[in-house]
Amino acid sequence: DLYAQALALTEASDDHAQAFVSALSWLPPASTTAPREHLIRASGTHQRHLGLRAALALREDVGPLLPKALDDDDGSLRRIALRAAGLLGRTDLLRTLEGHRESATSDEAFLAAWSGGRMGDHDAVLALLDGIRTHAPRTGDALDVVVRRLEVPDAQDLVRHLMGQDDRQRDAIMATGILGDPAAIPWLIDRFEDLSTARLAGDAFSLITGADLVDLNLDRDPPEDVESGPTDDPDDDDVDMDADDTLPWPDRDRIAAWWSAEQGTFTKGVRHLLGSPIDAVSARDALLRGTQRQRSAAALELAILLPNRPVFNTALPARTQRAQLASRTAL
Repeated sequence: DLYAQALALTEASDDHAQAFVSALSWLPPASTTAPREHLIRASGTHQRHLGLRAALALREDVGPLLPKALDDDDGSLRRIALRAAGLLGRTDLLRTLEGHRESATSDEAFLAAWSGGRMGDHDAVLALLDGIRTHAPRTGDALDVVVRRLEVPDAQDLVRHLMGQDDRQRDAIMATGILGDPAAIPWLIDRFEDLSTARLAGDAFSLITGADLVDLNLDRDPPEDVESGPTDDPDDDDVDMDADDTLPWPDRDRIAAWWSAEQGTFTKGVRHLLGSPIDAVSARDALLRGTQRQRSAAALELAILLPNRPVFNTALPARTQRAQLASRTAL
């Protein structure tokens, strides 16, 4: 049948495997329950890997099968299980994750620390913090957890540490947006002068204040001398898309004037998300009305506040998200 044919194709490449997993998570969940359960309980490692990835996309708890996957001999299955533990809010596995932080494999150690930190393990947060300070790989993912988990004064110290390093301005901007302290807005506005950080700084400004740069006419036309994404030069080996390609260009003067008028409504030293102090109510509101990037941030804020709940998946089809948001147990 078509299912068997599609499953066979997943052996050919990871692209085929990802397409198969996407299909299982994008179709109506009730129609794919049986295939997901069959895959998760299969004897073959490849099939269990597919099943766990599909269940994880829908944030379905696989019960005792997850700790079993954490101890599997296959490294790829262990890595998806380590990530799943954090995304699903499996606080019962914190002790197991602690053991994996000592893994000789850097990916496994990081994923164990990320999941543990997301669920409130202070030692895991400190492990991630060490990686941030030494500019280890996956700093952006680590900042997502560390800045939200640290006490505000400690997070402010980390942000100032990053601000003081010329080669870490993008990390500093991301951390500033995550922290959400309005006291850093003037510093963000100054970053608009640098074309390499302007759009990211504008995005952080919006994340904190809730100001939509386009709707409020706070954006400007792209600079003429800036190329976004791969060039047409056949000798140019850089084919990566610009990470900021979808973000608007902020207009420094208009934003500075807007902030001058609005800053009195914000409290310095208090974390904000889309213009409101962060709590479960404001984070849920941001999840409902924000841009996709802002909704992802809101989902993590809720996950930090509710460590034993799954991290809401903002990449699912809109109909599935609406159904989950309507459920009292979704958040």
